[in-house]
Amino acid sequence: MEMLAAIRRFILSDVETLTKILFLGNFFFSVVIGIYGLSVTVEIDRKRARTLMVAKLFQSFGWMGLCFMLYVPLVVSQNVGQSCLYAGLFLESLVMLNMAGIHVRMLSRVQAGIFAAVMIGFNVIISLYPDFRVRVAFGAYSIFSIMLIPGVAFLVRAGHSPLRRLTGSLYVMIFIACLIQAGETLALFSRPGTPYSALLTDFTLLLFVFHLHIGGVAFLLVLKEDTDRKLAELAFRDPLTGLYNRRHFLE
Repeated sequence: MEMLAAIRRFILSDVETLTKILFLGNFFFSVVIGIYGLSVTVEIDRKRARTLMVAKLFQSFGWMGLCFMLYVPLVVSQNVGQSCLYAGLFLESLVMLNMAGIHVRMLSRVQAGIFAAVMIGFNVIISLYPDFRVRVAFGAYSIFSIMLIPGVAFLVRAGHSPLRRLTGSLYVMIFIACLIQAGETLALFSRPGTPYSALLTDFTLLLFVFHLHIGGVAFLLVLKEDTDRKLAELAFRDPLTGLYNRRHFLE
């Protein structure tokens, strides 16, 4: 029991502090990724870095809106703030699908449809239902919907890359936590007067903090990993025949 209580105290956090960390962290990573993109010479990697930089920038604006929830009108903190967050996650998901390389064009169109449905649905729902629990539940479902396909695709195409497995697993953990949180919140909404538990919300935010640090660094390393693999292919294969050259057999 004492162990469970200690874990609960560890997970329970100051939500305002966590959202500030997510805002500043995503903004910092957008700058780092932008600088990395300037040093990349391969066009496709440069495009990925630019898209990821914009994604992290949108996410930072989204978390900033949630930071000022108590000080600005609801339309700014909720409608604009979370819309920016969803836009950032959508752009990040496109980068993940591009790096996974599984039916990229088709899955990107599916993601675009999910993103459009999320944007319209979220803004309509929070306009019709002012209850906080409904907004939390639909917001959690929205994040789950956006992160489901790229997380699974990244795991499927992880291969022997531990970085890809780590990033994909983190996505899977986040969307499972969001799904559970949405279900719990809707259950509380159906039973008026039931107190809202902050434990799962704090745990989900902690997963986003892990996603910020591990995912941000992992993306940069995966981009570098892909570049190194392409360079190795150029070094060890004959450009005309595609067969391994003499250097491959010597090393």
